[in-house]
Amino acid sequence: MSTLKVDTITKADGTGSLSVPAESGTVVTTASPSLGRRNLIINGAMQVWQRGTSFSSAGYTADRWKWAGGTGSISRQSFAVGSEIEDSPYYLRWAITGNSQNYELQQNIEDVRTAAGKTCTLSFWAKSSSSETLGWAVYQNFGSGGSSLTVASGGTYTATTSWQKFTFTFDMPSISGKTIGTNNFVWVRIAQMTTTNTPTFDFAGVQFEVGSVATPFEHRSYGEELALCQRYYYKHADGSIASNQVVGVGFYESNSVVFGSVKYPVTMRAIPTNVSSSGTDHFSFFRLSGADKFNSLSNALSSANQAGFFNSSEASGTAGDAGSIRLNNASAYVAFDAEL
Repeated sequence: MSTLKVDTITKADGTGSLSVPAESGTVVTTASPSLGRRNLIINGAMQVWQRGTSFSSAGYTADRWKWAGGTGSISRQSFAVGSEIEDSPYYLRWAITGNSQNYELQQNIEDVRTAAGKTCTLSFWAKSSSSETLGWAVYQNFGSGGSSLTVASGGTYTATTSWQKFTFTFDMPSISGKTIGTNNFVWVRIAQMTTTNTPTFDFAGVQFEVGSVATPFEHRSYGEELALCQRYYYKHADGSIASNQVVGVGFYESNSVVFGSVKYPVTMRAIPTNVSSSGTDHFSFFRLSGADKFNSLSNALSSANQAGFFNSSEASGTAGDAGSIRLNNASAYVAFDAEL
């Protein structure tokens, strides 16, 4: 067997070169979008915001990104045309308004087996309204009934008033001998801090990948990223876009029970929770002879591929009547949550 050892490979068209890390022998491109499906982070480009574009309390914000602890706000921001980072038009802005509390911006990557026992690299862009030291960390969470939480790695970095790319390489622990429970995941934190200040942080281009090199950011189209996000959260209808959207077809099972169904665009991670809105006359049932209004929807007969939903306390009609269930308010929405 012959072995060919090279340091660089120059592309035939002269547009760039390929580098070969000595420790792995993997060809890493610096000039083309090859080596696809490297980024284990979903929505690292902050493209998808199904829940909205501004938030004033902790919880999920941009799709798959969770804000935990403290007070402040998170919002979607737009890069000026021509100044985009990693080809994305958006970045996440996190404004801190309280102090002396623990703040975290995190994402849970499904399946604790992910990258176990391998060298990994976490990279992202960040800046701050003032120079601040933040923490980053990666954990293995073995889920309910599983082994205890394992710290993979972590450290600190200093964000300044200019965009910087931060890169951290570390070894993920082996999971040999561990017990894997339900809802297990790899827990990635890109911002963790206790501060006595009230800074504003910006984040973009987050990538977590197997290997000892931070390869060029893997840019996926909005459609691809949205489908990946919908496995965990799916907003089916949104009154802020159109207040009379059709939720689905339905019928009266009895004079007081409206039932309908919807099929998700992708298979969700698990049977989701219905997190639809609730409010006076948020929904209506349109039938041949009129419309009946009601306040909320509940899940029934649901799976990871479809949801049945009903109202049994506010609607009133004729058993057997068919029609369409619609939104009836700009604040109304229908959504399903299967986050880890």
